[in-house]
Amino acid sequence: MSDLRLGRRVGGLDPARRRLTLEGGEVILWSRVVSTIPVDRLLALLPDVPPMLKRDVGGLRRLSLALVLVVIDHPVDVPVQRIYSADPAIPFHKLVINHNSSPSLRSRPRHGVLAEVSFSPEVPLPPGDLAGPVVGALESMGLIWSADEVHGVTVIHVPYAYPIPTHARDAVVRRAKDWLEERGVHTVGRFGEWAYINSDEAFSRGLELGRTLADLD
Repeated sequence: MSDLRLGRRVGGLDPARRRLTLEGGEVILWSRVVSTIPVDRLLALLPDVPPMLKRDVGGLRRLSLALVLVVIDHPVDVPVQRIYSADPAIPFHKLVINHNSSPSLRSRPRHGVLAEVSFSPEVPLPPGDLAGPVVGALESMGLIWSADEVHGVTVIHVPYAYPIPTHARDAVVRRAKDWLEERGVHTVGRFGEWAYINSDEAFSRGLELGRTLADLD
């Protein structure tokens, strides 16, 4: 690719003049735009969005995540890969132990446990540091013997993690996509389409869209 730019934020998108403005003021001219930006944020970049459309898209619901990565100071010693919990005493809803996915990873001198703690405006994160409660839950569940085994903990917040299906979602997203496509902007991906799809499906939809646009040009 001759003009690849990483780590650059988009400050504005003007379909009428086919101008994309990066933060800092640089302007890029375009004929079509393919976006994976969450559709509510994408509409916020465009002028003259119908107020009702902006309102409806702003009402789309999602879950955010705090990803708590716990590094254990020895090879993995439990056989499971995923655990799901609905127990309110457990701070995470999902636990992933990917070092059980191959013999090579199982043999590593340390292993990682990834806890997903979901939150939303209706159900906020618990106050304070998440590391202690997550490590405590791992110990109480018998997934580690002692907190002394923990080499380190990292917490990453993911504002857009899981789209929530609602009664009006499909119709709202379809209206947004139609409005954008009339202006040469195509939105794809999990939050580009507000659809619960994994990365393989997101790549597949991106390739399909790319082939469709290539046939049009």
